[in-house]
Amino acid sequence: MFRRYSERRERIKQRRETCEPLEPATLTRQAIESYTKSWLPMWIWSKEPPIADLDHSLNEVYLWHGTPVRQGLAIAQDDFKILAGSGNGSMFGEGLYFAESCTKADEYARDDTGHYSDVRALLLCRVCMGSIHYTTEPESDALQKFLDGERDSTLADLADARRNTFREFVVYDAEQVY
Repeated sequence: MFRRYSERRERIKQRRETCEPLEPATLTRQAIESYTKSWLPMWIWSKEPPIADLDHSLNEVYLWHGTPVRQGLAIAQDDFKILAGSGNGSMFGEGLYFAESCTKADEYARDDTGHYSDVRALLLCRVCMGSIHYTTEPESDALQKFLDGERDSTLADLADARRNTFREFVVYDAEQVY
């Protein structure tokens, strides 16, 4: 999975060189940057850092993905898949939807049945957004900007449009997610 992700990130880097930065930075980036080593015992920090460095010139970020538990387990085992005609992701086209806020991602983490009844899954994912199409309105044809090679992803800032919600991040290639 990581090899495919790294290869896709490298293709974006070769095509784009650098991308217009996210403004404001994602909540997850702000949290990581404000996190200090002094909060954890030294024995933890003497090993590998718990979160890998990101390439911010390609808008590589950590984002949340909410899903039912069984789907989360399938993603962990077999990677993300974009299912055409699934009915998911109609607001900005068929793609993989993420949020910088776990509160927003939790809206998609529906209860499962059986053993996982009343359990929800949130996955913290490494996402290479690349060149971002920015919108403040629902755009079901946002996918076309990716298909035309114009952009690598979509950032839906509906909060900016005074809708009292969080930003949503959409990628249209599963290889942009790890």
